Amino acid sequence: MVRRFAVTWLPPLMVGVIAFVGARVAMMPGVSFWDTAELQTVAPLLGTAHPTGFPTYVLLGWVANVLLTPFGDPAFRMNLFAGLCAAVAAAVTVDLVRALTRSVVLGVMAGLGLAFTGIVWKLGTHAEAHALHLALVAILLRLLVAWEDGRRDRVLVAAAIVFGLAAGNHSLTLLLALPIALYVPAVDRGILRRPGLILGCVGAAVLTVAFVYLELPGAPHAFEVFHSLRAEAAASAVHRFCSSIVARQMARDLTEGPATPSDHGSAAVDDRIDAETR
Repeated sequence: MVRRFAVTWLPPLMVGVIAFVGARVAMMPGVSFWDTAELQTVAPLLGTAHPTGFPTYVLLGWVANVLLTPFGDPAFRMNLFAGLCAAVAAAVTVDLVRALTRSVVLGVMAGLGLAFTGIVWKLGTHAEAHALHLALVAILLRLLVAWEDGRRDRVLVAAAIVFGLAAGNHSLTLLLALPIALYVPAVDRGILRRPGLILGCVGAAVLTVAFVYLELPGAPHAFEVFHSLRAEAAASAVHRFCSSIVARQMARDLTEGPATPSDHGSAAVDDRIDAETR
């Protein structure tokens, strides 16, 4: 059993530790500015980042912030979270390349090469949603290769869930949808005769995205379909939810300044005057 552990888990763990240490040496000690400062703030507060909101990052970052409480202030904990994500990406890359090439040496070289590529190393030194994106994509690819090796349905469903988490973290994940849709039937054409499995995977991905997007403001009521006493609040929630994704509200605030209650009241009066004068 010890030998199996050493062969299976030790190389990825060693590369992951080395990757994290490399990021930790140059890690930002506290609060930064721009997007980094925003991401250091929103996750510990379960807030909302700039569009598309990055809800997966916020939710996982909140968990990381709680678990890493002994290791400094919230801003530094989110920097540590980025370093851990880069380490996970490097470790999973070792296992992925080893599965593809059957070579531990090539897997270790690929993992170290990824970890110390300039852009990846930089992502691990400060709060950054792209570090989490890299980790989730590495896990997604590893699950797809594991499904190809074993053809187990639950592995494919797990890959769909990870795809949903990655899509909730960064919209770049959507670029992988078509390649994956082509890859799966290319590996196993018989899957086209299993609509239940296809629908299950699509449903798992869609439900995962919907679940993480519930973190955004207005989302709990944004999907209400039937009329209720809260219909007016639901309509407002839909507007807020969509604005969080497409940046419409942010653009308006930057150009006109944030709206105040008096602004809303003035607008209502102006609309009423216009209606009466027509």
